[in-house]
Amino acid sequence: MELLDTVDHQGLTEQELWNIYIDNSQKVTHRETALSEYYKGMEDERVSGFLEDIQPFFGSLSGPRISKLLRTLCSIPKRVENRTEFTESVLEWAREAKRRVLEQRIKVILSELYSIVGKFRESLALIEEAIYKTQKIDDKVLLTKLYLLESTIYMRVQNFGKAKGALIAAMATAHAIHVTSELQAKLDFHNGLLHLEDEDFKSAASYFFESFDGFNVIKQKDMAAESLIFVALSEILQLRTDLSKLLDVKVTVNYREYDEHFENLHQLADIVRNRQPHRLDSFMAGIEDMFSEHFVRCLNRLKSRLVEENLLQILEPYSCIYIEHIKKLTNLSTEQIVDFVESMILDEKLFGYIDQDNGKILLNEPNLDEELLKKVEKQQEKKNLEWFGISVKAEEKNIIQKFTEVFDHYNDALVSLDTLSRKQ
Repeated sequence: MELLDTVDHQGLTEQELWNIYIDNSQKVTHRETALSEYYKGMEDERVSGFLEDIQPFFGSLSGPRISKLLRTLCSIPKRVENRTEFTESVLEWAREAKRRVLEQRIKVILSELYSIVGKFRESLALIEEAIYKTQKIDDKVLLTKLYLLESTIYMRVQNFGKAKGALIAAMATAHAIHVTSELQAKLDFHNGLLHLEDEDFKSAASYFFESFDGFNVIKQKDMAAESLIFVALSEILQLRTDLSKLLDVKVTVNYREYDEHFENLHQLADIVRNRQPHRLDSFMAGIEDMFSEHFVRCLNRLKSRLVEENLLQILEPYSCIYIEHIKKLTNLSTEQIVDFVESMILDEKLFGYIDQDNGKILLNEPNLDEELLKKVEKQQEKKNLEWFGISVKAEEKNIIQKFTEVFDHYNDALVSLDTLSRKQ
């Protein structure tokens, strides 16, 4: 009786857990919990054949119970390889059992696992197939998750055009239904990441703050803290380095375990405030394992931006400057200076060329824009006409008057032709 009434099965042996699961007199929830605990304690070598062992007992469970149980079991293995192997076997079983909805939900899980191990092509193929079949059963919640996952994978392979398209499809589908707070927060967070890639930092900060509110409400601390970190990063990228109001004690009181992250953000703000890009290298070396790849990629762009702004400020008063002198002012190597100056010249942020034989940078005056030249030419033509005594406005009035007279003559001719045709 003690086993029948207990819900905590963690202290039981594997055999006791298995006996609880196969005993039909037990409550369904107790049997499922026992199976989950049994599966957690399994060795890696036994995972592959586990689905075959439990299939005979599916007859005593309802369809939704089986679906929930299998999705739970797919998330238990710690090693990604074992989790992928078990999920693939569950997907194969769902296809053979013709459980269409479960099949599409397992595809979402398997696609995420494929993306983790770098199998992006297989992941996108699964998602494309799942989207096609999910549209038939009209499950908009699942369809939203699939579009969001597709956008996430395209973003990981840096195909930002398709990532935006998939996100737009996800948001359009989500607007047609009521989505959960978690899913809406995930949509906002991913939207913020795409705006960061477009360097629209103001919109990104807004989306990240919305996702922080959503994750904070549902008590998902990890994602809430990451959203707050990206809000701070968006502010820093806008050169707003005062984070005292954002990372206030009232906001971060429930996130004490992330104090080290917040201290690093204050340090980053200090680097940007003092415009010291050379400090970013040591800063980034210490945070590689602490922040996500999106965060590090933004820091690389921030470093390039700070270096370019510093170089432009140094080069502005000169028409010729030695590279050695720039090295003393910026703490950059010769190769780094040459690379940055070359990219700025190609991007037309700087006009000039590099004399590498003599170690100099020679700067020219910027060329006038073609549109500006056209405007100057038009202004000059008007001045020439006025100098000859011809008013431009008067000339335009004469042209309009002549056109009106021609149109009146043409209208009169049409009326005359119509009168003659009627007489005949």
